[in-house]
Amino acid sequence: MQIVGVSVLFMLSLSSCHHEQKQAVLPVDSLNEHLINANKLMVKDESKDIEDFIARHGWKMTGSGTGLRYEIFEKGNGRKTEPEKQLSISYSVSLLDGTTCYVYDQAHPVEFIPGHGEQARGLEEGVLLMREGDHARLVVPSHLAFGKSGDNNKIPGNSALYYEVIVLKVKDLK
Repeated sequence: MQIVGVSVLFMLSLSSCHHEQKQAVLPVDSLNEHLINANKLMVKDESKDIEDFIARHGWKMTGSGTGLRYEIFEKGNGRKTEPEKQLSISYSVSLLDGTTCYVYDQAHPVEFIPGHGEQARGLEEGVLLMREGDHARLVVPSHLAFGKSGDNNKIPGNSALYYEVIVLKVKDLK
């Protein structure tokens, strides 16, 4: 009985393949235009969310050409950060809704060399505006954070992030 039922389903599926179906197919240029417009809308919505987040906290942040917003709220007096220098930083990172994702305190700092892709691009861009001892706030749009895929752990895709960062040490590589 099961073999007959499977055979009937198979025959029906084969016969349905022979019927022509009209599908709406968009030209590639039109599809590209729709995708570009959708991305522009997502960037605009995210930018508004970021501006609302900053306004709610009453911060006076500076924007970079990439979309990063930053504010150094406590000045240090140490060495300037530079690409190809080993940096030791502590930071916390949260979603804009206040959910804390990660915390690296001064007892467990993160060490990396900016420009090597070891950290989110927005974090690297932000710390390169700082010097030893600086405390800063960074609001990083999703395209400078973990993009559409998130970090596959605590940060969902398409998430703008808020960092509080302290540059602890700037060291030469040799």
